[in-house]
Amino acid sequence: MSRNIAALLILILVNLGNPVAAAPSQDQCEACHKDPHFYVQNRKLYVYYQDWLDSPHAASGLACSNCHGGDSGSSDIEVAHTGVLDLRDTDHMLFYRNQPETCGACHAEKAAQFKTSKHYAALLSDTVAPTCTTCHRAMNRRPYYRDILVDACATCHKEDDAENIPLITNQVKEYLQRLNIAKGYLGWTTVHYESLGWPGGSKCEVDAIRKKYEDAVTRVHSFNLAKMDESSTEILSELKLIFQKIWDERNKKEPANQRD
Repeated sequence: MSRNIAALLILILVNLGNPVAAAPSQDQCEACHKDPHFYVQNRKLYVYYQDWLDSPHAASGLACSNCHGGDSGSSDIEVAHTGVLDLRDTDHMLFYRNQPETCGACHAEKAAQFKTSKHYAALLSDTVAPTCTTCHRAMNRRPYYRDILVDACATCHKEDDAENIPLITNQVKEYLQRLNIAKGYLGWTTVHYESLGWPGGSKCEVDAIRKKYEDAVTRVHSFNLAKMDESSTEILSELKLIFQKIWDERNKKEPANQRD
């Protein structure tokens, strides 16, 4: 008997007494709702599922039943939908007033910022006010895109608003524009310093600004326009200074005909 065959027999004998792990059961919500027939039968449901497929929620393993309820292990339609409430039901986790608590279970910092806002106070008093899905809409939407967020603001803050405010939408546009430019500078600076092996204290310097940038993105949920304006201006100014320093250093080291 060859050494390889003997080793194989030993492996088989050792594993005979070990239970074979059962294959994980498929989430039956996904198994049903991915049916392409929904494209015709219920277009909204089809699009919502497609959004979920490309969303951070899907990537993190968050299933339909985590927010909608029901029995995701059953392939029987009635059993699977047991306990699934209408979104207009005040007990539904995704009822508009309940969304800050539901979403805040994972997005704690953003929810905490939102709870400091006038919008949240209005939401609790049952006044018309934005909630999480007002800006985030479906699961794969990115509220940092200016048009999405500005459109959401303009729903209530119209030109004839008593407090007046295309001013609000203009401030939001400026804030997001600064963050978009800052993101570009931050990306370029990171690539540059990485290519040099992070000389000196560059890693700490860039990490500190990145933290400020991430905080600024989170701070938008407070809707405190004064602080949003201040933080985005500070971040962009710091990144421009770093960029200028790098650029000046490159100009000193490289002949003009070798610069990018």
